[in-house]
Amino acid sequence: MYFGFTRYFAQEQRGSETIKAVQREKPENILVTQFVENLHRENLNIVDIALGINDLKVKDGLKAKDICEKLQLSSSQVSKYTSIGSMPTDLLDRVAPLSNDIDTFYYLSQIYKRSPADVEQLIAQGEKDGELNRVTVRSASDNLKNANGNADNSSDNSGANDGNSDEGTKTKGKKGKNKTEDDDDQTNGDNHSPDDSSDSNDSNDSKTGDDSEANSQRTTGTQATTKNVARIWVSFQEEGQAIEGELIVSPDKKPSDKNSAIVLIDGLLNELPLEELTFVRISY
Repeated sequence: MYFGFTRYFAQEQRGSETIKAVQREKPENILVTQFVENLHRENLNIVDIALGINDLKVKDGLKAKDICEKLQLSSSQVSKYTSIGSMPTDLLDRVAPLSNDIDTFYYLSQIYKRSPADVEQLIAQGEKDGELNRVTVRSASDNLKNANGNADNSSDNSGANDGNSDEGTKTKGKKGKNKTEDDDDQTNGDNHSPDDSSDSNDSNDSKTGDDSEANSQRTTGTQATTKNVARIWVSFQEEGQAIEGELIVSPDKKPSDKNSAIVLIDGLLNELPLEELTFVRISY
């Protein structure tokens, strides 16, 4: 029996000796068919749906786009459920009685990728309070992302400062040399005869050339330490509305398959099918 468990169970509870049934061939995608039926007939919770979608991706090898079409869910919903389904089931089972909010589960899944210990603390506190508050979980997620971002920026700035220091030292040395030569010319200028005016002009020309070279070095140093980071913006259609977000390209945030991409929308990471994305612009 592939379908009709609810009806069978009801008839069994009533003590019926016979049950009407229809014999058909086994569907090609049995998991999809069963999941769709349960999704519409049963009151599935967030954990049930997340694990079900995870099974469709792992066992049936369905792409995010196919799941959206078959389950009639938006790309962002499938992306959130996919992230939630990646968490250990024992943690999900502990969260289920504390919240029925998909965003709360999603923020927890994002925290878990960076710090499983923080998720354990949040769940433990939620069990004491009797609920998990979305605002609290999102705040923890934002704080963790900001902390990681500051650490990365600190490392980058350290390298940039080293570069500026080296370049500045070179420029300073060059300027110091020019100043010394200039001072020597001025000191000895009173001893020069009118016939030596050409030598003085030559010295000034040399000074001008050296200053130009120093300025060139300073400009080059500035360009070398300035980082222009390109940000790629894309959009996709959801319920007839164009939603715009930033395409995330990072070794730490990879999509589950090569036909999907990670897009940051309103502070949330979403895994979306490449076919649904449209290029918008590049900013710096």
